[in-house]
Amino acid sequence: MTTLYRLLPLTLFCLLLYPAQSQSQYKRVFLIEEGTNASCPPCAAQNPFYESYLSKPHNEELLIPIMWHANFPGRDVMNAANPTMHNTRISYNGISGVPMVRVNGRSPAASGSGYAGAPSDTVGIYNLIASMPQTSPMEITVEQVQTADKISAEVTIKSTEKFESKKLYTAIVEGTHYYANAGTNGEKNFAHVARQMMPSVDGDIITILPGTTTVSIEPATIDPEWNADQLFVIAWIQDDATKEVLQAGTSQGKIHLENDNVQYSVVESQEKANQWDLAFSPTASGLFKLTVETDLPTGWNATVTLDGATFDQGEMDIPLSPTVSADLGVNILSSASSDKKGVGTVRLTITGPQGTEFTRSFRLYSKDLEVLLFRRDEGDPSIPPIYERTLSNGDYVYALIDPTDESMFAWKNYVVLMEVGKWALTRDDITLLRSNIDAGNTRIYLIGAEIGYGLADPSNTDLTTPRDEEFMQNYLHAIYVKDANSSATVVGATNDPIGNGLNFSIKTGIQNQDTPDEIAPGAGAIPSFYYGTSENQVAGIRYADSRNRLVYLGFGAEGIGTEADRIQLLNKGIEWLNGSDRTSGVRGERSDEESFLQNISFNYRDGRLTVDLNLSTQSTVSLQLFDVNGRSVSEELSMDYSEGLHRAFLNVEELASGTYFVGVTANGLRQTKVIVITR
Repeated sequence: MTTLYRLLPLTLFCLLLYPAQSQSQYKRVFLIEEGTNASCPPCAAQNPFYESYLSKPHNEELLIPIMWHANFPGRDVMNAANPTMHNTRISYNGISGVPMVRVNGRSPAASGSGYAGAPSDTVGIYNLIASMPQTSPMEITVEQVQTADKISAEVTIKSTEKFESKKLYTAIVEGTHYYANAGTNGEKNFAHVARQMMPSVDGDIITILPGTTTVSIEPATIDPEWNADQLFVIAWIQDDATKEVLQAGTSQGKIHLENDNVQYSVVESQEKANQWDLAFSPTASGLFKLTVETDLPTGWNATVTLDGATFDQGEMDIPLSPTVSADLGVNILSSASSDKKGVGTVRLTITGPQGTEFTRSFRLYSKDLEVLLFRRDEGDPSIPPIYERTLSNGDYVYALIDPTDESMFAWKNYVVLMEVGKWALTRDDITLLRSNIDAGNTRIYLIGAEIGYGLADPSNTDLTTPRDEEFMQNYLHAIYVKDANSSATVVGATNDPIGNGLNFSIKTGIQNQDTPDEIAPGAGAIPSFYYGTSENQVAGIRYADSRNRLVYLGFGAEGIGTEADRIQLLNKGIEWLNGSDRTSGVRGERSDEESFLQNISFNYRDGRLTVDLNLSTQSTVSLQLFDVNGRSVSEELSMDYSEGLHRAFLNVEELASGTYFVGVTANGLRQTKVIVITR
């Protein structure tokens, strides 16, 4: 399941908070440097996740990012504009492959199955930052001085200690720059672009005394190609011997909110759910650009007001000043809609002088929501739209839930569809599922090709997606058989309320299922899907008792190429989850349809399995035993029984001790139970 440039789900990182500071004089700010290249495909894939991480409000105050553009693997116009600077810093940071991140001069360890220093591995970045001191004996402030063609800065260092033979580095950074053809990887919008170091890439040796040290940086000429209003200056103190960055500061413009404790996402039924009011001011003066983007169901409307003036979707110029607070209003108005999408979003971006960039999203979730779509895949941006498009053409009102909003919803009120792609459940995912299932009244649709692998395969050593066989058996009601079933086809179980009539390829979609998990039903679970035509190779199960209902598939819907099949797969699963029949009596009565397999026991004295049946009608019953790899280890036994209680026997005296599965079919309905043979 490991790939070098594997992306990590955004739903893992959005809610992380940094530990509280210890008592010290100054808060530590972290310089985060990325080596990238405009012709590097993995850079284009990972940078959106990295930028999303950097833009989180708690990271905006904690991290100062800068991008160095390498001269490999291909063409990069930003490197070509200043190759000496970029190549020197790439070499200084020991970067031999891109994309690669350094935090205060150190490489984050890989948190999962990616690689150390991957920009998309934001858990690894977080872990490194959390392990470092959160305070510093010094503070750096940068005052930017800019004319039409020159830029300089004054760097002020306040320190409680003496430091000798350290380096002061100062760089001009461009907040954002659009290039139609900067390289070959398709990226067009580039952020945090290093443009020039002042006075040189070598920095200045500096002695810092307790108290205040002020350094005036000589002016540099502004290149006409740069966006002058996007320029700002960053400065940092670094120990060249260890590469540790002791402190950093920036003149980059900020937007300060006077009331940033508002809830940016709300459910429609809440009081004043559709109105947000904010007051803000910038740290720089000048002409700013307000961009309004909306994503609304048909019939919904949104308005944005600034100081009483109403704005529509698009861009507009607005003058702002640090001395005057601006009043911002956002309103989302829902209405009856033919759309199945049940969330409306307004995204505001404010950009302006000194690289100011501020983004907030406002979300209104419909009171009619029926399905919550939780994203847990490996970060492939093409996967969620597959589920969204399928649900949009289905029968239920749904919303793709932003990870920061998940805690808003009580699971008992919705079907929770969790798509895991080719990733595995993290420790937090397991805790979330366990706590909600323990609370009861859940309806969970769990889909993913590596869920079983992560929970039960001995070769999984990733601590972020830990093995937990107890959880798999007792909460997912499934037994892991093996990774990477080779079948290209999934067939629904005959007469099964979900699988009946479905037959589709899982290797014709946007992400072919080359490593789908083969599973077996745990106690009380029933197979709904098989790989190929063999009922010994289970692809998906369903389980229900008096408190919870679950559908678990060992493959992803993104591997299915036909929209109609995906719609049926999701619709029928959701319909069953909303139903009333149960598959198990573990915590409640069983329906007559599901009650025929009562109990299985092993008698070591005579080497026989005893199978107790309770049949509601006259039935033809077949029994067969399988090992954990799904291989048949007994002759198939077939018998005709009348209605009522019956007992059947299987001779297993020649089988070794171990775990086996007894498959029982009665009138087209199939049940499987686990039996442990101990001699």
